[in-house]
Amino acid sequence: MNKILDADIPFDLKNTFESILSLTLPKSDLDSLVGANCAALSPLNADGNIDLKVFQEYYDWFIPEAGLRGLMIGGANGEGDSLTTTNYRTLLRASQNFREERGTKIIAGVFKATRGEIYDQLKFLKTQEGKYDYLMIALPLEESLSPTELVDMFKEINDLRLEKRFVLYRTKLSKTDVDINTLIKIHEVSGKKMMAVKDTMEEERSLYLEYANSPEARARFELYQGNDHLFTKVFRTLHELGFTNFGNISGGGNILPLTQLRQILVASLVNSFSSHLGRKLQDQYGTLADAVQKTISDFYENSLKPYRNLIGDKELGGRRDASILKRMITYYFPSFPTRPVNTKLKEMEDEPQLHSQVNNAINMRNKYLLDYKELQMSHPN
Repeated sequence: MNKILDADIPFDLKNTFESILSLTLPKSDLDSLVGANCAALSPLNADGNIDLKVFQEYYDWFIPEAGLRGLMIGGANGEGDSLTTTNYRTLLRASQNFREERGTKIIAGVFKATRGEIYDQLKFLKTQEGKYDYLMIALPLEESLSPTELVDMFKEINDLRLEKRFVLYRTKLSKTDVDINTLIKIHEVSGKKMMAVKDTMEEERSLYLEYANSPEARARFELYQGNDHLFTKVFRTLHELGFTNFGNISGGGNILPLTQLRQILVASLVNSFSSHLGRKLQDQYGTLADAVQKTISDFYENSLKPYRNLIGDKELGGRRDASILKRMITYYFPSFPTRPVNTKLKEMEDEPQLHSQVNNAINMRNKYLLDYKELQMSHPN
């Protein structure tokens, strides 16, 4: 293992993190993606093939350290729109160790430009159904579909008779958008296999308020908040309606301290709603949650936004964040390959400021773990 040990949680705070996971991980193996799920990166070797050794070594260490529920391959940050079938198959095979030995849920990503490419990918995945647990289907990246066309698309997908349930991915990377009423129709025509929607839109286009105000939608599918800036706001809004289980599939979650910060955030939010703690402690946990949320938001603002144009113009396709995330990982895992899968995009060059951001996230994680521990010690379990 070539990781820097400083990325690990300090020994005297490990029990605190374990207690946090006892709140954020599911209590049973129900058909849900409750908890933190990571959209895995696709490391390539010099030959353009998946670096199997790095992929398995990194995520075998990462999954328990981060407290992951599931791992998605071939999604946006996995650069699924550029992956060959051979490389996708390699990622599926490499993920089986995590699935069998750790009980990690494997999510097969479908992140493609057109309806035709989506169908082809799903036909391939139908032959691989014993190797994954869920699907995540992004709306077509390069086609603008009407609500009727979208419903028809998912009717055709249902005709493939896939056994696995799926998360629909609503992303600004796609030229197609979808509203709540169309999502309800998609849930019906898909044979009720649509279990959730991952929504990464900015607040003005986010669905969470429409979802909160639609009992029909809430009864049919879950909403996963993919825009990490909005996580606390959405959590509080939906918690008021009785939702106590929350899923998240994050590309930024490939950075170890960022996923650990999210776990601290969720546990703090859960405690802020625990009436048996009393109002003062609830407020203190709420204040901690707000501080962690700000740190997560600042991380994205300072470590992703400023560097995207160095990777290439957004019109070139692909997921520019993937190259930046790969470079950040090299702070504590130096051998992680940084070349993009999409050959039109540039490789992120060594940038000390990125490593500084990761180091700061590690320090803030340790600080908030200590803050959480102190709050925890002030009340009985």
